[in-house]
Amino acid sequence: MSNFQFSVLLPVYHGNTTHEFTTALNSILSQSVAATEIVIVQDGPVDDGIATQLAELKKQAQIKVITFPINTGVGNALNEGLKHCTYEWIARMDADDMALPNRFEETIKHIEQHPELDLVGAYYAERPEKGDAYVRKVPLTFAEIKKFSKYRTPHSHPTVFYKKTPIQKVGGYRNFHFAEDWYLWLRLYKAGHTAANIPKMLVYAQSQDYNRRLGFAALKNDYKAISKMYKEGLLGLNHFLINIFVRLVVRLLPVSLANTFYKNYLRSATKN
Repeated sequence: MSNFQFSVLLPVYHGNTTHEFTTALNSILSQSVAATEIVIVQDGPVDDGIATQLAELKKQAQIKVITFPINTGVGNALNEGLKHCTYEWIARMDADDMALPNRFEETIKHIEQHPELDLVGAYYAERPEKGDAYVRKVPLTFAEIKKFSKYRTPHSHPTVFYKKTPIQKVGGYRNFHFAEDWYLWLRLYKAGHTAANIPKMLVYAQSQDYNRRLGFAALKNDYKAISKMYKEGLLGLNHFLINIFVRLVVRLLPVSLANTFYKNYLRSATKN
């Protein structure tokens, strides 16, 4: 493998526990291929345990810690983090996820074999407290990805590597809760950039709380984001109507039914 240089972009906020953050950070630091630098964005106040770790991490040359005094939203946090990433290729990571030890190595191999790509993701697994893990199997080819993207995000965000310059040229992230990445990918494709996914499970979710995705507030956010995508020509009228209808039904389902629907349809999940 060549001397591939890249940044890791990791936001952390008050919703993350010290255990989650420690696990996510350790999974980055124990990779078979080391990151060239790690950029951590502290989006507002965090747990005391996380704050203590961040104070120590600031002393390490290859780690940058960017701090917002108040929570600004993941979109703003990521955009600020992008400015501080030194390298063109950036690996995304969330503070409540855990990368498998070969995540960076496997993705870099794919990037080097396919230099035309600007974005590369992989499979992602959600591990419940009991039972089997659910693996989100996303589409692999760019043609499949574009088709899938009309209805939901075709990449699991915590698995992706992307080029910094194209992301910034299309305007970066916007604060659409649970839709920042989907909206960004659609703009990236429209601008002529290509993407792929690797058919390997490379990241585990440490926790998933689907309750946050239910109710009228979540539905209102869906409408705002999907309407924006439609007005910008990223979605056709039929896609707009189908997306609104599906989310209207799901957001108002009882919790138990919504969880089942997410795992088996919207998350395109299969048991591992």
